[in-house]
Amino acid sequence: MTQIDDIGWIARQGIGLVQNDGLRSALDAVYRSPLGIKVVDVAHHVFERLTAERLPAQKLCQFVSGWGSTHGTALYVSGLVIRLQRAARETGEASRTLLYRAATEIGEVIGEDTGVDDVPHRERFERFANFVVGNDQWKLDRYDVPACVRFREYAKERRLGADLEDAILTTAASENWNTGEYTYFNSLVERWAVDVLGYPLALREERFAYIAVHAGETELGHFLHALKAWELYCDAVGRPADPRKAARCLESYLRALTLAFKGLEQVLAE
Repeated sequence: MTQIDDIGWIARQGIGLVQNDGLRSALDAVYRSPLGIKVVDVAHHVFERLTAERLPAQKLCQFVSGWGSTHGTALYVSGLVIRLQRAARETGEASRTLLYRAATEIGEVIGEDTGVDDVPHRERFERFANFVVGNDQWKLDRYDVPACVRFREYAKERRLGADLEDAILTTAASENWNTGEYTYFNSLVERWAVDVLGYPLALREERFAYIAVHAGETELGHFLHALKAWELYCDAVGRPADPRKAARCLESYLRALTLAFKGLEQVLAE
């Protein structure tokens, strides 16, 4: 396996851009831990199984339904922006500016997803899913993957119900993982689309754009915006930006994500 074909290695390159030595070391250690190694391994198995051969329509429906549930959470991130704005309105002048700036940084995480900077990413995802399956049957409840539905509830609660610092750090964890996941999946797409699914290369570029636009710099930029929001929030509330807390939030996210990918692994193996 080459380095570009490893989700963990790609995610760690983004962490390598973090300037704070303590934070960089704490986050990197999570991916080197048994938990980090496990989630990467399970995710690799899912994508390898998906792209190895043409799967039955039912399995493709379950994959796009389940995998889609682990993404497309811009609505919850926009809710986090509102929470930060409300916190800003309710605090003193010195902290207010910092909290508004934190809200602005979080808003930059979803510029492409919401359609401000790109085709709304839900539209891109549906175009991808419909193309892979051949129709929109994947939207039916019977194709839900329970483990992925539970993960989506986790992501929702962490953005909308958790302490604001945890909500911001969960967003950073998500964007960091996504940097690795989308970049890795994108490296498999051309062979999968053309050699396995039998589609012309030109169609691959159009219909699989959802994956390509998230690969590389896009999610990495979002990760850095989320970390900046965290630093601003901590400054606003007079709390140290503790690398150990950031690492715990990343661990929590990866632990929940492992269960979602195990669910996908199971439906593809059945």
